[in-house]
Amino acid sequence: MVNQKLEGGHMNVVTRDAAGIVVKEYLFQERHPIDPKIRFQRERSALVHFGGTLAPALIGVSELTTHQTFIEGKRAEELAEDGDESIFEESGQLLRKIHTPVNRLHQYLRDFFEKRVTFAYGKARPILDHIGIHAVDFNVNWDEVYAL
Repeated sequence: MVNQKLEGGHMNVVTRDAAGIVVKEYLFQERHPIDPKIRFQRERSALVHFGGTLAPALIGVSELTTHQTFIEGKRAEELAEDGDESIFEESGQLLRKIHTPVNRLHQYLRDFFEKRVTFAYGKARPILDHIGIHAVDFNVNWDEVYAL
């Protein structure tokens, strides 16, 4: 059996292999501002935390690809089109459960912070140069941050 392309996935390629496993590839998209590596890390983290309960179970990963269980049923978009208005409330409840603090990978937090600092410094540099500040140093105790 050839991999069956599944609907949805938007900017990712989502297929179902001969064994019934969903294979999701995270590809670069010009129209999407978030790097596929970041999208992949976020999905992997969500599947680790919520897989098997609120989301498909994570079977494995390889580079920018997740392998997860297939859940039989209609997509949320189809339920809404069919007039099932309860999907909106259920989606809201699901989002409230998902958008709670989770322990992020330490390197992800550090990389995210350093990118933001670099970006902000680039924007503020003309002003800092004008007032005579030529370097900004952030001393972050990463051990303490990771303990939170």
